[in-house]
Amino acid sequence: GLDFEHQITAKQKFVLKAEYLPEWGDFKNYRLVSDASWECLLDEASNLSLKIGAIDRYDSTPNGAKANDIDYLLLLLWKL
Repeated sequence: GLDFEHQITAKQKFVLKAEYLPEWGDFKNYRLVSDASWECLLDEASNLSLKIGAIDRYDSTPNGAKANDIDYLLLLLWKL
């Protein structure tokens, strides 16, 4: 896997994650899960943030389905 986080400013950060999940018997059969997001702190006192991103799930053997499945996200985060 891979995890990368970059603090752009005091209130903004970029996060990138990726996981390679091979089939141990045959490495050409694998799944790859990638997640990229941008997070912005909206209110420091209440710890309220906005997060925008996408998650891509790739399967090298989709068995008749689409190989890529992409989800987009827009979240309002309240961290305690």
